[in-house]
Amino acid sequence: MQTAQRHDVACTSVLTIDEEPCDAVRRLASEQACSLIAIGSHGRGTLTRALTGSLVADLVRLAERPVLVCREDMALQDFGAGAIDAPSA
Repeated sequence: MQTAQRHDVACTSVLTIDEEPCDAVRRLASEQACSLIAIGSHGRGTLTRALTGSLVADLVRLAERPVLVCREDMALQDFGAGAIDAPSA
């Protein structure tokens, strides 16, 4: 979140309870009229993902808008702030 703010990219942190993570992200993206969902990935292997599920995989499959997946070790500045299309607050 701090990296996004340093690059003037609108970013919000929200805590949800009693809602599946994928559903919460999709709902919030819709409510905030986001044109893109950007999310980090830990890069876990196939077996771990099969056993624990994957928020990223669910979002890519179910989201009604584009999803940008970035490896956890990649910083926003590697892509340039212009690559992120987020509405201003």
